[in-house]
Amino acid sequence: MAPAPAPIRDLLTSFSPSSDFLALSSGDGRIKVWDAVRGHLQTEFADIPAVEVGALPETKRGHLALDYTCMKWVQLSTKKKRKAGSSLLVLGTGSGDVLALDVAAGQWKWRISDCHPGGVTAVAYSRHGRSVYTAGADGMVCKIDASDGSVAGKFKSSSKAISALAVSSDGTVLATAAGQLRTFDASDNKKIQKFSGHPVSVLYALLNFDPLLNLLSFQLYCFF
Repeated sequence: MAPAPAPIRDLLTSFSPSSDFLALSSGDGRIKVWDAVRGHLQTEFADIPAVEVGALPETKRGHLALDYTCMKWVQLSTKKKRKAGSSLLVLGTGSGDVLALDVAAGQWKWRISDCHPGGVTAVAYSRHGRSVYTAGADGMVCKIDASDGSVAGKFKSSSKAISALAVSSDGTVLATAAGQLRTFDASDNKKIQKFSGHPVSVLYALLNFDPLLNLLSFQLYCFF
């Protein structure tokens, strides 16, 4: 009998920045990358070797026993050719770790253990400064250098678990959602504004900044 399909809520997806590939994880520790243009499976990651990040747990079936909770495709190079280290999948886990998978090499590039006690809940990326931002059940936001996994800083955003995280297109503003939507200056982590009126969890947030109009717009997606 074929295994039951994973519930939609358990699926993690992330398009490559050029939207030609789609990464998907269905909760079994495997990561599949699909060619979104041709509609076929490009590659599948199961037994992913670690690269100077320590031993990673494995299941009896031979693939990684990591409880992925969020995913973001990060492009470090502007060139389309897939070279090792140029394209990363940044993943958060239920145990609080943050990992980066080198898509071209099929290896882990870096890992931050216990970055968010209680679990990582959201991840965002700013190409300005190549910064990865993660949020967690601890209400903290962590800034990470995408190239080497070094932690550049942390700050407290909320006393509650953060459900969504976004960075503006120009990299100057961060937004976190945890019942209340808060915006922060990305340069010094100081709060800019707070917006109330979201009694349900915000599942996804998108920020866009128009420099001509000096206008910051929000798109929020809630789960009921």
